[in-house]
Order: sequence, then structure tokens, then C-alpha cells
Amino acid sequence: MNGNKLMILGAGVYQVPLIRSAQKMGLSTVVVSYPGNYRGFEYADAVEYIDITDMNLVLDAARKHGINGICTSGSDVGVKTIGYVNDTLGLCGLSFAAARIANNKYEMKERFSAHNVRVPLGFRAYSVPEAQQVFFELDENSVFKTVDSSGNRGIIHVRDQNRIPEAFAECMRHTRLDYILVEEFMDGQEIGAEAFIHNGEVLFVLPHGKVLVDTDAPVPIGQYVPVDFSKETLEDIETQVCQGIKALGLNNCAVNVDIMLRDGKAYIIEIGARAGGGACLPESVSLYYGFDHYENIINAALGNPVELSFGIPTPNACQFLISRQGGVMGQMEPDIYTFPGLVDISFDYKLGDDLPVFRNKTDRIGHVIVQASSSATARLLIKEIVKRVEGCIALE
Repeated sequence: MNGNKLMILGAGVYQVPLIRSAQKMGLSTVVVSYPGNYRGFEYADAVEYIDITDMNLVLDAARKHGINGICTSGSDVGVKTIGYVNDTLGLCGLSFAAARIANNKYEMKERFSAHNVRVPLGFRAYSVPEAQQVFFELDENSVFKTVDSSGNRGIIHVRDQNRIPEAFAECMRHTRLDYILVEEFMDGQEIGAEAFIHNGEVLFVLPHGKVLVDTDAPVPIGQYVPVDFSKETLEDIETQVCQGIKALGLNNCAVNVDIMLRDGKAYIIEIGARAGGGACLPESVSLYYGFDHYENIINAALGNPVELSFGIPTPNACQFLISRQGGVMGQMEPDIYTFPGLVDISFDYKLGDDLPVFRNKTDRIGHVIVQASSSATARLLIKEIVKRVEGCIALE
């Protein structure tokens, strides 16, 4: 093992499993995050209360602790910082050049187009008039996107020209840049994929179906594996994902991909240089293949060998628990914890807590993971569990 001190950026719900896996591996963890009520702090061996987008402050902390690797999971916020620290300290993992492109949806799209990766049409807009011009060029049906945010923040489906000023302003509110991306709206089936690249080799591509909730744009709240597609469609998904990874220059990291399927062809919406921040995506990968995907992420960051042992695939489904109307957290029925096929159910709120109205992924109130003989059966189990949870929420 190339050292045992790992820096993890972020201390929230998506990073807690990564921190705990590192501890199970006997590693010493340095967790870096804004101050706040984040669960990851309680599991860390050392904590640095730093803005993870401040690359030089994080670099100073990395030097102070003598880290051997740096990584994150579920969020793009610290990805550029990871690349910067890796390059400066000569660590294994994602490079700064690749991280920078993967953190800008417009530059990513330009790179994809240059490498023959299939993508929706999209253009930059620096002002409301420019956004209006692109909107009409794209048949008055577009998606306005902040190019440097994650978690569905700053993504708005615009079908009415009267919404353009409001949508442009909302996107600009979520960016540090002076432009947004206006992209064609694609009819089709939105899916995703998790992948992993190590020493230049893509070790797996696992497509997953998505469970979506409509807000300003469809927000994924869950996923299931495997997907029931033709051999030709699965091969096309893998080809496009691998070409996209190569186009961005990603290496030694987990990869999260958003995809639109239209007429059996995969269009790459975007690629994240980290494991997915959906409903327990690394857990879904681990359950399906029979290995600990967080260990893969950690070993790649440390420059250790990554040896995948694929077991018998286990169909599964994972989903956020949400409240569409807010309310108050009630007492769960005891039998919900012994439900057939249940792998894990967890709540982010305690009995009597006020619950947020769901608008984006940060408004989750918990998650549930199930396994079954097929992904279709797993989805039915999830629906029943969600119904029972909703019955225990007291509406105000």
C-alpha cells in the first residue's frame, strides 16, 4: 500500500460511506469541508474546516497532513481541487486538466463533439438576448443550464419564451461564470451509467434506469439495475461512455454519466469525474457486482492496485425518500425494517422534525435500497416501502 493517509473532500451524506470504507481499510482520514452539521465529521480522524473549492488552502492542508491520496464521492464541488492537489503533489488520480473540463458542461460538450461523442446541440449564452436567439434556433424547446454546478441546481426546462429572463437569471445565480449553456431538449428515455477507469482501462460500464420527479427539470430520485435493453443499445451505451471518458482524459477515478436514449442511440448529456450522487449509486454498483466500489475509488486515489472480482449480478433498486408537501417526520412502523428484500433504509431526520418540500436532491429525507430476482421486482418493492413511509409523514 502506498501510504495510509487519505484526504476526502466533503463531509455530507454522499461522503460518509467513503469515509467509513476508508476506516474499514485501516486508513487514516482527513475530512475537509465547510463547517456545518455534517455527519462525516464524526467519523474522521482529522478535520479541516475549509472551502473545498479553495484549491490553495486545501493544498496547504494536504501538505500539512502528508496525505497519500485525495478523493470524493457524489459531488462535483471539489473535483477541480482534487486534480490540482494531485498534480501539485504528484499523487495518483484525476488530473487537473481533466477535472477542469469535467467541471464545465460547455467545455465538456465541445470536447465531446471534437471526439465524435454523440451529444445534444447546445450553445453558450452571455445575456438574455443571446439566450432568446438560441432558444428560437432550437425550436423553442430548450434546457437552460448552469455550466459549473451539480445536483440539478440551475437546470430549467424552458418551453415558453416569456420564461427566458427568469430562467437565465436563475442559472446565473448558481454560477461563478458569466455565461450559461442553452441546450436542445431531447425527447427520449433518460438513463445513467456508472463506470470506472484505472490506468487507462475502463473496467466496467454499468447502465441504470432512472426514477424521475418533475420540478423545473426532471430530477432523478432513484435508479435500478440491470436495464432491459437490446444488445445493440447496450453496446452503443458502452461505446459512447468509453469515448466520452477518453475525450475528457479521465483516469484513475469513478465516473458518473447522464445519458439520453433516442431511437436506441445513446446521447451523452454529461460526465462527472466521480461516483454518482444519486440515490446510493456506489452502493448499487457494489450490490450488483459483489465488491465494495468505495474501495475501488480509494485504491485508485492512493495508487494501489484495483482488482475487481465480479460476482453473480444482483438486481437492485435504490431511491431517495422524499416529501412532495413537506410535513413532520412521524414514527415508522416496525415491520418496515424487516421488509422482504430490504438491504438498507436510512432517515436523515428524527421523529418530530420538520421536513423540506422536495425541489432538488438536497431535500431528500432518507434513502432505501432493495434487492430482488429482477430489477422490475425490486422497483415494486421500493414502491411499497415508499408508500408506507409516506403514510408516516404528518402533513401540517
